[in-house]
Amino acid sequence: MLKRALSVLGPTGSGKSTFIDYATKQLQCSNEINHSLQSKPSDVRAVRFEHPIEQSVVLVDTPGFDDTEMSDVMVCHSVIDWLTKTCKQQLSLSAVVYLHRISDNRMAGSARKSLQTFNNMCGKEAMPRVVVGTTMWGDVPQQTGEQREEELKGKWWKDMIAQGCHVQRFTDSYDSAWEVIGKLGFTDKNVLVSREIVHDKMPFTKTTVGQTFGAQIEAITKGQKEADYNTGQQAAQMDGGVIVAKL
Repeated sequence: MLKRALSVLGPTGSGKSTFIDYATKQLQCSNEINHSLQSKPSDVRAVRFEHPIEQSVVLVDTPGFDDTEMSDVMVCHSVIDWLTKTCKQQLSLSAVVYLHRISDNRMAGSARKSLQTFNNMCGKEAMPRVVVGTTMWGDVPQQTGEQREEELKGKWWKDMIAQGCHVQRFTDSYDSAWEVIGKLGFTDKNVLVSREIVHDKMPFTKTTVGQTFGAQIEAITKGQKEADYNTGQQAAQMDGGVIVAKL
């Protein structure tokens, strides 16, 4: 039977793991994350649960965009690698929650880049199955948060909303998490990157999101080739030194 997956994306520190832990009742009455349940930041963590209306759903916790340890291209690649490995289990990545800190007083360049990456992963057709969840409401005065929310909706998220994306506040509770999830329409359709990788068999560099990282991927590939070349040169010099010593 086809299982549906809901991926939770967003910048590092936006509350992805906290959201999943509340949604799956791994956080009951505590305000702190149960760190024994947390994976390494570079891991993709999947939690299966029973949706009250739908059948079994898998919540996917992903590494954060704008991470100090991983570039956005590596984050995308880790999600895609997970998709490729799990597609044989008839898993459909059909809905996405993108979390954004309402406590951020401006849309920094890194945040704009993360949002663009997110858009290229999902595609326009998937927007009715996307929710932007705003987090960290307890860190700002209510009026300030509401003003920022309206600015974000009217400028940075305007096109996404026009394409069917929803915006919902997450206020650190089980009920609030399910208010976010409840906005999603689960279908058998995949988001763009899942369709391109799993069904169209595209390599990462040919996907819509992969093409936006063209320069970064080229730089990584070039750096790897240079490293391999230097390693080979050092090995050759060592071998030459051994031969001279023998002579």
